[in-house]
Amino acid sequence: MELDKKGRSIEPVIFASPYEVGNIVVDCFGYPSENVGVKPSRLILTRRYCEMHPNLILNYLRGHQGLPFEDSLIIVAGHNNVRQMYDFAAISGDLGSHIRNSKDSLVHTVAQLANSKSGQLYFPFLDNLVKGRITIEDIDKVKDDDLNYYRLLVRTRLDYAARLLPPAKDTPLEMNALTEMLEKKGKQVFVGEINALHTVENPAIRFKILDPLTPEELYYLVVLSEDEIYTSSYLGVYDRIFQRMKAPYGDSLLMQVHGDYFRKFIKMAAAYNKLEHFLGTMDKQNAGTVMKSFVIHLENADEEEAVDVADSYSSIVEKNPALARYILSEVKWNYDKNVAAANKKGTIIYNLLQTLFESADTTKKVDLSAQLGIPPVYTIDRSALTDDSGRVIQQVFFYGDKDKDGQKLLHRFHVPFPAQTACKAGMEDRREPAVGDDQLDPRQTRDHLCQQTPARRRRSRRQSPEGAERLPLRPSPQAHHRDPPRT
Repeated sequence: MELDKKGRSIEPVIFASPYEVGNIVVDCFGYPSENVGVKPSRLILTRRYCEMHPNLILNYLRGHQGLPFEDSLIIVAGHNNVRQMYDFAAISGDLGSHIRNSKDSLVHTVAQLANSKSGQLYFPFLDNLVKGRITIEDIDKVKDDDLNYYRLLVRTRLDYAARLLPPAKDTPLEMNALTEMLEKKGKQVFVGEINALHTVENPAIRFKILDPLTPEELYYLVVLSEDEIYTSSYLGVYDRIFQRMKAPYGDSLLMQVHGDYFRKFIKMAAAYNKLEHFLGTMDKQNAGTVMKSFVIHLENADEEEAVDVADSYSSIVEKNPALARYILSEVKWNYDKNVAAANKKGTIIYNLLQTLFESADTTKKVDLSAQLGIPPVYTIDRSALTDDSGRVIQQVFFYGDKDKDGQKLLHRFHVPFPAQTACKAGMEDRREPAVGDDQLDPRQTRDHLCQQTPARRRRSRRQSPEGAERLPLRPSPQAHHRDPPRT
């Protein structure tokens, strides 16, 4: 007020005040006569507001061109949201021109990709492009070759996974874009073909497309195609991973991929009856370390990994009760640790896991409906399946009217039933697989952990590897191929 009375600018006051205060003060000195500092003060407030809300910058600049600090705001916006910058970099007009002419290496590179016909093929390598570790020309050499482009994606993923670990702990730009493209190419080029050839009895023909792939490249085919890969396709890829390793040890494989997706790999191995083989490829101490790492530090992981642990238990408890007891003991220990540390996320996760796992033991009589508000996960009460007459009616689909798979399965299905049992069988051309498991609505963390059908769950794209600190493994002696840990 005193400054205004003396005819001096209020700009220094606005500069020193929070945005909310400054905004009110400027409005007060707009009339009856405007203070000399109102216009420069409004510029201060505009810049401050944009920096507080970087996602709004580009849309704001599109309608307010010519700001003296436009280039600086473009850089802020670009480093905040690369995908948004990619979209705006291709537009015409002054804003698009300013983005393309930016001196900032990230903004300039994104603009270059956005204005290229192959921009989406370059985008997964953005971090290495910005850092000068790869060039557009390097990508051009392989982008039209499915095999070599996939190999470059895997090499880059391994590079990024290693950089996420100590001591670097570097978070590469647009790692999600890399993961999405790696998954897309793996499914389209490789998994799709071996799935389509599932009726071919000669594995040399069916899996021929995998012949050039390394163990690491095969590993990513498995962990990124969970919702599409057929059982026989998985088993074929899994076997080839170990056949192509110079030293076929599971702990060595996990170290080669820097622990990336190791929980997903273990979960799938359990589901496809390969976990005992996997743990048996390493010595007993390292097998124990791997399974302990599978359970610990979930409070620092994303929700998807906790779901992988939860999903795996039903397979493990059925086939390896001793290992299941070991996992449950680790869950209990981690629950106590998180309670003591007042870690809310960890406490919730491990409490859910402990409750779910203990419900698999019918002697404990755990009531999931009472404790978690969900139906039983490992059993279904017969009363929930019967109709008004007390009958349980099943509708079973067998696929394969154009090959012999479905017909063979249908025949095997009939064998246990008496000849007089009424059975209605029909053939239909169906494109969608039948879902036999009960589904739970994916609501909060509790519900995600309790979902029973992985194929219905789309993976989150933030795929951070589990670090070397979580897999403190020793190289397995070549003479040792032992069983999983027994407790």
